[in-house]
Amino acid sequence: MDSGDEPFKGSLRASMIKNIEGKMIGKDGKPLRKAVRFSSHDENPMLNSDNPKSLGDVATPIHEVLDDDGQAPKPKESHTSSFASVLLNSQPKQTVKISEMRNMESVDGARVTIPMSAVEEVSSRFKNTLYGFFIGKRLAFRLVENYVKNTWAKFGLKRVMLEDDFFLFQFESKDGMEKVMEGGPWLIRLVPLFLNIWTPNTLLRKDEIKSAPVWIKLHHVPIVAYSEVGLSLITTQIGRPIMLDTYTSSMCLKSWGRKEYARALVEVLAEEELLKSMVVVIPKNDGKGHTLATISIEYEWKPPRCGVCKVFDHVEDKCPKVVKSVVVEESTKNDDDGFTEVKKKKHKPKQPKQVEGVRLSKPKPNF
Repeated sequence: MDSGDEPFKGSLRASMIKNIEGKMIGKDGKPLRKAVRFSSHDENPMLNSDNPKSLGDVATPIHEVLDDDGQAPKPKESHTSSFASVLLNSQPKQTVKISEMRNMESVDGARVTIPMSAVEEVSSRFKNTLYGFFIGKRLAFRLVENYVKNTWAKFGLKRVMLEDDFFLFQFESKDGMEKVMEGGPWLIRLVPLFLNIWTPNTLLRKDEIKSAPVWIKLHHVPIVAYSEVGLSLITTQIGRPIMLDTYTSSMCLKSWGRKEYARALVEVLAEEELLKSMVVVIPKNDGKGHTLATISIEYEWKPPRCGVCKVFDHVEDKCPKVVKSVVVEESTKNDDDGFTEVKKKKHKPKQPKQVEGVRLSKPKPNF
């Protein structure tokens, strides 16, 4: 096409070739700085003399500007900021300045005494606060936070905080805090949460846990034992009965339903080992004899128990009171001259492998 022809329409033609540097060149021999892609049904506004629109006036959803490599250019980063970020950046950061300070009050065995005014100032921020902990492995913070926010919202839960292995729960009122204390025990993922009221003199540490609530399942319970009296007698042999679940309570009232197991919440003691089964006596109607039934006990969660300390929270292998004995593999023998002969423990020679009656042994290397 010579220079006198009118501009071509539609998409850019394939007659454009690249120069030795790899850039697109037009019909006039000059390299194109950018290529423009148009839709098939629109005319080229840049090459049409009747259309005064420039490239900046072309609608972006239809026309796309490409770089020298044929790729779409990266969008420019927006430097606009939200109102919240501008407000935060405009506010000066608060810093706490510490200085050299000494208190005239002294207590034997201590280097410093915190004044009462400072204690009251910090204590006012922890008003109506409970602290809790788990025995054994601590549950994740997000898991505990989601549970208490959904369950204790009606009691006015305000905020939750984690301090080492202890959780702090603050409430809007003292009444809501006391209702949470009275509404226990609280179990998260079957693990009990032990709660106490926080005070300025509270030291966050785990006391010796002598008891813990546990959900149990009683299998093979006789039908005549599905009653308030029968299940109370059975669960008392395991620990202190607390409550039955909804389905087991319905079985006790109606005695009809799908009887697989009886489920109860029982507070077990660390001083006694957890029972695995028990024998129940059922008297006969004529009063001449009785029948025996064996009930198996399943614990949905077992607290870690130490048989030496008689407490929950750790096992005997990690008990600080147990002294681990060291096995000595060498034996000593005194001779007449007073010297000590040390003999190492003899190891049994390895037996060669045997495959279908054929003994396999590695040959000794020859050097």
